[in-house]
Amino acid sequence: MVLVGDRGMLTAARIREELQNLDGMSWITTFRAPTIRNLIRAGAVQPSLFDERNLTDITSDEFPGKRLIVCRNSLRADERHRMRQELLAATERELEKVAVATRRERRPLRGKDATGVRVGKVINRYKVAKHFVTTITEEAFS
Repeated sequence: MVLVGDRGMLTAARIREELQNLDGMSWITTFRAPTIRNLIRAGAVQPSLFDERNLTDITSDEFPGKRLIVCRNSLRADERHRMRQELLAATERELEKVAVATRRERRPLRGKDATGVRVGKVINRYKVAKHFVTTITEEAFS
């Protein structure tokens, strides 16, 4: 018997505790993002694997004796790229408003704390902080 499950349904713990010792039981499941990132860091998955097809099998010391099939969904990659660009552009627009507020003549935004709070609200709203380097002083923001 082969049990097929989607991401999160057949977890490593469930496989280890319930399925691994059952005779005649096999399973097919998907990895969650952290496991995929670990495989990429370890060099098991490389972009060149997808030069000819969007599907290939790999091996990994992390999963000895297991057959791993990886695929690249180019439509999803395109959609993620588009969304990331939109989030970056929206963040830049909002951060520019904060920078302008520190330079205005009437009631300029002052203080590291006040400026930091405003910047933090923008950065946390769009969840793209890792793409920006910010500098906050008592009288300016860039």
